[in-house]
Amino acid sequence: AAATAAARAKPAPRPLERELLVLPHSECVFPGEDVVLQLKEIPQLELVDHAINNARRLNRQPIIGIVVADQESGRMENVGALVRLGAVTHTGVCGAVLAGEAVGRFKVQRLRRMKPYVVAKTRDVHDVLPADADAEAAAGVIEERVWQRAREARELANELYGHLRAADPYGDDPEGDEMLDLSQTSKWRPSATLLEPSVLNAAAAEADSAAAAAGECEVVWGGHDTDYTLECEARRRQRFSFALARALQLDADMEQLVLRGTSTTQRLRWLEHHLDEGLGYLRARRSLRSALSEE
Repeated sequence: AAATAAARAKPAPRPLERELLVLPHSECVFPGEDVVLQLKEIPQLELVDHAINNARRLNRQPIIGIVVADQESGRMENVGALVRLGAVTHTGVCGAVLAGEAVGRFKVQRLRRMKPYVVAKTRDVHDVLPADADAEAAAGVIEERVWQRAREARELANELYGHLRAADPYGDDPEGDEMLDLSQTSKWRPSATLLEPSVLNAAAAEADSAAAAAGECEVVWGGHDTDYTLECEARRRQRFSFALARALQLDADMEQLVLRGTSTTQRLRWLEHHLDEGLGYLRARRSLRSALSEE
């Protein structure tokens, strides 16, 4: 058992370094999210065309970086999302719609060029994997606690303010009147089927193969089903944490903190603290409403 634990606690692989085309954007993008952007400026279009042409030449899927930037001040964050381009549809003489998926994160090491578009030397950012089954179990306890708080917050928010959302014809969610939409978050929750080792192993193998096809990593199979299952479960929990962060509609500073973090467990603790603050307010409002209704 001690030997197995020591084997699992192996150092993380060296982050992949690459020269990346970086697209400044006004909003934070989290891993796992679909990305649709309207491009109107010529440098943006040149960046995307260059990324696609490079990918064709290297027989890889095109990947760009998207990072939060303030156009007025010129300030740009140094951690952003890696976005795999799926489709680029040109609209009119000078315009295009970019569609893709955020598949990871990167950190800018050094800017190579700023004009006509940003080119930077970057390294990939990953969450630290749990050292062993005990660490995985502890992370699972925190996840379950956070999920319970999120559902309670959704219930209270809809009880207190659901009528406002139902009366708003311009709500963000066309599917319903939820004040706290957890539909995307719930997709990353474990189920009896998803936790079957064979399913987890297949999902992890598929993810590794896709990453290798994009030139993002080297596929290494260690031959330990338990270790591989733990790694896939850690990936699922990481995506859950990002999906929940999006559902909570955090402010810009908190979003960037969530994106920069490299511990899924710590990220879940941040979200738990945020939920506790919100729940305190919602519970107080419900108590006040109950007291007023009894008078």
